[in-house]
Amino acid sequence: MSAASILKAIAKLTAKGYPEEVAERIAKGELPMDPASVAKRADEQGYGPTMYRGHPNNNPPRSDQDLWMSDDIDVSETYVTGGEYYDEATDSYKRLPGTLTPLKHNAGDNLFRYDAEGEWYEDLHIEPSDVPGLSETQFFNDFRSGSTDGIAEMVKAEGTRKGTEFKDVVDYAGDDVHMMDMQTANVHNILGSRPDVKIRHPDAAFDPQYNGPNIMGGAAGTAGLAGLLAAGQSDDSEASVASLAKRGLRIVEGHSPASTSGDSLFDIVDGRGDDIGGAEFWVTPGGDLNAYGMRLYPEHRGTGIMNEAYDAIEEISGRKIEPSDVLTEDGMKFWIRRDPRKMQKLYERERFDYYEKDVLDSIFAEALEAKR
Repeated sequence: MSAASILKAIAKLTAKGYPEEVAERIAKGELPMDPASVAKRADEQGYGPTMYRGHPNNNPPRSDQDLWMSDDIDVSETYVTGGEYYDEATDSYKRLPGTLTPLKHNAGDNLFRYDAEGEWYEDLHIEPSDVPGLSETQFFNDFRSGSTDGIAEMVKAEGTRKGTEFKDVVDYAGDDVHMMDMQTANVHNILGSRPDVKIRHPDAAFDPQYNGPNIMGGAAGTAGLAGLLAAGQSDDSEASVASLAKRGLRIVEGHSPASTSGDSLFDIVDGRGDDIGGAEFWVTPGGDLNAYGMRLYPEHRGTGIMNEAYDAIEEISGRKIEPSDVLTEDGMKFWIRRDPRKMQKLYERERFDYYEKDVLDSIFAEALEAKR
């Protein structure tokens, strides 16, 4: 494979979520990605069966965190929420979007096991003697309540185990779930903060050389941008992704703190993972992406990065990005330079009638002059 082809392959893989160093090893053929090879690596590294974690979109799981997860999808889905926020436009509270992420961990058998015997997660009972190695002083200092949280904290304080497994515990989120309707599940608290514990997405490459916090190693199929990226990816959609990669940049997905399920945010990050800019958009009824906010740090403006980023999102997702209904002067100039014909048509249709005509004419003239 040529150097250019490897570069394109790396760009495509990092856009899917693989860590850059892992993407490079895959692209160079050092890390076979056929299902048998991936499964063999996962088994050799001690990863167990797939579990599930529900979480807010703006707080994706990392391998270096202590994470709760369950072997029951229905139970985990009750935690698929980002909480609520007040929407002034509708004078109501709206629920932020969440995601269900499948996970694997390598904690193995080194877990403290507690049989809840069908009890509610806050109605548990444990004695200091149940956790050998934990003094009574530690017990009463660290064990704050008869709950899964308290027991997990106690096990972490004891220090020799990689987490806690709660067997047959009733653990649902939400006030609208009746006790009689709740089912038991096996719930794990895995201590990812320990250096010897790793948590990965089932689609990860399970690269034995990678020890970073990125659980993904592959597309997670989450809502918003991640879903768009996964749905639209093709072998031909590499040009602008590769252009960004040549600059040492890549696109990662994120979410606005006040987003709805149709809103998404993408960030442009450099090789250190530092954010240099991004844009927010929502999916229109026609399936296009309506961009209603973009940002780029001053030192990167005028370099063409944002235009390449928009091209990359279009190529990967298979969707067109359209300008917002309301544009600032900077946003207007960007879109005039990006697509002057479209903007001229919108101008003729009086789409921008919130500007005085002489102001609008001046904006168009300045943007077109800068484009030459």
